[in-house]
Amino acid sequence: MAAFRRVGALLLTLSAIGWLAAVPAPAVRAGRKHEIKLTIVENQISTTSPSPAGPPRVGSTTVHAGVASLTPGGHGAVVDKVTITSLSLATRSATFKGSAMSSFLNGTLSAESVGRATIHIDGSVTFIGITTFTSGTGAYRGVTGHLRFTGGSRNQPGSVTTFRLAGTAIY
Repeated sequence: MAAFRRVGALLLTLSAIGWLAAVPAPAVRAGRKHEIKLTIVENQISTTSPSPAGPPRVGSTTVHAGVASLTPGGHGAVVDKVTITSLSLATRSATFKGSAMSSFLNGTLSAESVGRATIHIDGSVTFIGITTFTSGTGAYRGVTGHLRFTGGSRNQPGSVTTFRLAGTAIY
């Protein structure tokens, strides 16, 4: 009698395993298109530029940290690294490339940017460029997309830089 119970239990277990194996795996969630708005307010935390008062050298790198507000997504933190790629004293402008990582409650976003900075007569700086998402975690896993950005700073000691980004992303 005990042998029948063991065989019955074994058959029940095997049929349960067979049933589980027959259940299809959940489909991979297809990414949805999102209209993205992102505002970043940040400040410089380090630089390789020899003179903060003068123009930066080509190849000099600056690291910034700040806060980010993502729609949809909420508030988070951002750290970015920017390298000057060209400088024109005649047009009072520079081109740059950079990388950034933003952390939000639902995951992280990593991106690369290219853009142009223009220094105005009053000393303020404006920025324009394009950001491309390179990776994401959590809710942003598999992210792709591009954002255009504008920004500005009074360019005085202690002043913050504000960027406004908008575009689409799929995740």
